[in-house]
Amino acid sequence: MAQSKFTLYKYIKLADGSWRYCKAAFYSNGKIKPNRCIIGGKEEEHLEGSYYLYHKKSWMPVGADVLDAQRQRNARLDYDEFKRLQGTAPVQTPYVVPITPKRSLADAVEEWRNETEANRKRKKRIQQALRLQQFFERDDLSQVGKGRTRSPERRLAGEAGA
Repeated sequence: MAQSKFTLYKYIKLADGSWRYCKAAFYSNGKIKPNRCIIGGKEEEHLEGSYYLYHKKSWMPVGADVLDAQRQRNARLDYDEFKRLQGTAPVQTPYVVPITPKRSLADAVEEWRNETEANRKRKKRIQQALRLQQFFERDDLSQVGKGRTRSPERRLAGEAGA
């Protein structure tokens, strides 16, 4: 499961006089670099401004001191992890769109049986049509009605066995 995200920003004054949130710079061990932030992919030093945590589309002020900001961020991460382990926090699961609607195993088996039965019936009809076609192609139709009692299927079955 994904860990709660509390991103640390510093609200600084830029050279043109405007104010903006910039991501705080971190050391490789996870500690915040004091008064350093990332602007345009480069690390810059800004003594003015204060730190804020961004979490779930809201800004939470954590003060101007680097150590206080680091402690509050860690405390919030720990609290969220505690709530998750305790079962009181909502479970963070990604929303997965099902490709096919869910169906029970019994429904799937029934569908398979119907398809199999339909295929068997179709094959049987094709075989009967082929037998009739062979009968009419091979049989002398002048004998029709003169005491013949065998059906085309029996006649062909008899020829195949002979």
